[in-house]
Amino acid sequence: MQLSIVIPAYDAERTLAETLSAATNQSHPAQEIIVVDNASGDDTASIARRFDCKVVSLERNLGAAGGRNAGAAVASGDILLFVDADVELPPTAVERVLSWFEAHRDYDALVGVLSEHCPFPNPASQYFNLRKRYDYMQLRQPIGVIYGGIHAIRRSVLRQIGG
Repeated sequence: MQLSIVIPAYDAERTLAETLSAATNQSHPAQEIIVVDNASGDDTASIARRFDCKVVSLERNLGAAGGRNAGAAVASGDILLFVDADVELPPTAVERVLSWFEAHRDYDALVGVLSEHCPFPNPASQYFNLRKRYDYMQLRQPIGVIYGGIHAIRRSVLRQIGG
């Protein structure tokens, strides 16, 4: 089983390098990393090109979901791990996601829980991060909601449902 990381990015020059550094420094490397530049007006695409990844440049901003779909369209992994451009994966993320899907063949998607440590010092980001973490930690398993910031899905299922 192979995994593709898809990162939709719009004007993400402040955070993308850290996101890509974490994505490329995994204990079990992803088959590929795809950055979808959602018609950014900053250096997002040039930052992405400095890393070992595919860059898909869109002519107009399709939003996060559209960017994810554009990345999924060129991805080859069995599992698609969608990561927002301001999320830093822990070093074992790819390994853990693949292991989870192998152990849970009857599940089609997996949602990540944000860390209690938010890299952004402003109160709004701190609150959002902790609130999302708390909300997900309170849900019973399995859940029927996918948080966009970090989630994985079987590529075949995403295609089956039309993105």
